[in-house]
Amino acid sequence: MSPVPLDVTANSQITSRTSPTVVDLMTAVLAGAAGGYILSRHSISDSLPGVAIALALVPPLTVTGLAWSQGEWLVGSGALLLWLTNLIAILGMGGLAFVLSGAVPLRRVNESQRRLRTWIAALVTLACLVVGGLLLNGAQLAQNRYRTGEAREVAQEWLAGGDHRLVAVDVDGEGLSVVIAGPAGTPPSADRLQRLVAEQAGQDVDVELRLMVEEQYSTQE
Repeated sequence: MSPVPLDVTANSQITSRTSPTVVDLMTAVLAGAAGGYILSRHSISDSLPGVAIALALVPPLTVTGLAWSQGEWLVGSGALLLWLTNLIAILGMGGLAFVLSGAVPLRRVNESQRRLRTWIAALVTLACLVVGGLLLNGAQLAQNRYRTGEAREVAQEWLAGGDHRLVAVDVDGEGLSVVIAGPAGTPPSADRLQRLVAEQAGQDVDVELRLMVEEQYSTQE
């Protein structure tokens, strides 16, 4: 466990690597093909693809360790999925680039067909599992965006006519986090917001309300 408490959900560099989708797979495939081609060209520095591969693999694996050290198992699993996505794309497309560019002679490929078939079967199996995870994660993200939009409309209706304004709305599973800003004092009723959200969602929803106090000062000359 990390000796220093860390809110992994508040850091954009962390959250940007915890929800991979098929788009990330396509990006990784292109990057893997480019890296493999560059490695096969002796006229280009070997450090360039090495840096690119490190940037694709090290950050998500680091996020996985940080998240799991804080007990954020789902966040860490999302980062691990991104790491697996990048790894598979680099191995698969990099190997294909080596063959197509002539860096690996076809004679050697023919001599190692049995081992190559085993390697390809394992890679394809792992790739299918990763793609399935990416599709499920993408569907969950789309659902959360839709629910967030609906919750935002409900929150704006809840704040209508008051002195507070809506800052942020975030839907996470069965929970809803709402951040509002306004003067100190009694904010609008959180119970009413919870009832409105429950009516809109058709089920009970846990609501977390945060108030950012805004105060205005004026000076007299």
